[in-house]
Amino acid sequence: MKSLTEHYAEFAMQLRAEDIPSEVKERVSDLILDTLGVGIAGSDSPPAVMARRSMKGQTSFKEATLWGTKERSSVYSAALVNGTASHAYDYDDTHNWAEIHISGVLVPCLLALGEKMRIPGRKIIEAYTAAYEVTARIGVVGNAKILYGKGFHCTGLGGPFGAALASGIVMGLDKSELVNALGIAGSFSSGLLEFQSDGSMTKRLHPGVASWHGMTAAALAKEGFTGPATILEGKKGWLNAFSGDFSRIDSATKGLGDYFEILETHVKIYPCISGFSASIECLLILMEKYQLLPEQIESMDVGVRDLTFTWVRPPTEIPQTILSAQMNLAYCLAVAAYDQQVKLAQFSEDRLKDPKVLALMQRIKISPDQELTDLNKQDSVCLPGRVTIKTKDGQHYQHQLNYAKDSRGNRASRAELEEKFFGLTRSYIGDRRSKKIAKKIYELEQMEDVGKIAKLCGAPTG
Repeated sequence: MKSLTEHYAEFAMQLRAEDIPSEVKERVSDLILDTLGVGIAGSDSPPAVMARRSMKGQTSFKEATLWGTKERSSVYSAALVNGTASHAYDYDDTHNWAEIHISGVLVPCLLALGEKMRIPGRKIIEAYTAAYEVTARIGVVGNAKILYGKGFHCTGLGGPFGAALASGIVMGLDKSELVNALGIAGSFSSGLLEFQSDGSMTKRLHPGVASWHGMTAAALAKEGFTGPATILEGKKGWLNAFSGDFSRIDSATKGLGDYFEILETHVKIYPCISGFSASIECLLILMEKYQLLPEQIESMDVGVRDLTFTWVRPPTEIPQTILSAQMNLAYCLAVAAYDQQVKLAQFSEDRLKDPKVLALMQRIKISPDQELTDLNKQDSVCLPGRVTIKTKDGQHYQHQLNYAKDSRGNRASRAELEEKFFGLTRSYIGDRRSKKIAKKIYELEQMEDVGKIAKLCGAPTG
């Protein structure tokens, strides 16, 4: 019987751009564009700057662009640094069921190798689509609720497999080598949630490390290094070691190639935990519809699905770092009430200390809601939220949203995605470069060398 890694290697090798549905290819462009936007904007964040400095010894290679900067480095350090930058503000996409930031893992390694090797766009589409599918399915089978409950970060656990497969495809690995690459990648699975205790930086690192390690796994396999073919389902393999739940094992291959998990991905409109999006939208809808002012709010009751609640910090906990604020739904809602938006500016150090925002947080109650949890179980892309506002004059206003903006049931338009991209990148690489990148991303299949896109992601040298 074939191992899961053999199924995945065969799927990846057989996938051709012309066989990928147009809807999927358009989504590939959406997600690559979004990842470049958040990565370029994250390039001057403390985690990305520190990662870049730690890799100074690799800059002599000049193989790949470090996004948002004038620097170049080896493909390995570019994967690490750009992957870290992509997750620096928690603004990158998320697969709703696997709970993995897949593009923040795949785009850095693919663009670095693509630039070095002058890979055509259609090959990037094939590699990205196949690797995205495999990463998502591994995450789904692993069961995010169980993994989170044990203290694991799903991106760090599943990401290396995707990066290994994507890198292996563009490196030209054969089936046996791809199986070995996946087998090796399993030994690179890592990532703990203890950053939740103090808002420290390690969460930002996980996509970059996964991208770097996956590329390393593919390079090792290319040289003949072997890895266990049963790394996923084996007695001492990934699933048994991390999750222990085999109830979803059929999802590992069921419909492989017929349906694409990339369509279950959510591009973040707000730079915080993706499960918070619907609640934030509910609040903004209520504030606008009834012309409410934050000073009028006596209290706010918020319902979320159970898995979202695992990320919720207590409203009484005052955020001390950007990450702790992004994991604090009460803060996100309070600052949204005052600013009527939630963007990167709402997570500045000054906003974290605003006494009015902090006071409103204390009047917010957040609870897991069984009805919303059941909705999510029926449809994995349904990340619902419900907000009920009680005003000081005794009025009650409630709104529930099942599909946050850019969920499958409420897709953001290309214009909205480009607006986010331009807003994130203009101050780093200029308006002209930003527009060129957006144009080329949606013409990816016709490009002979994706290195042209990678180079545009660097800061102008003039």
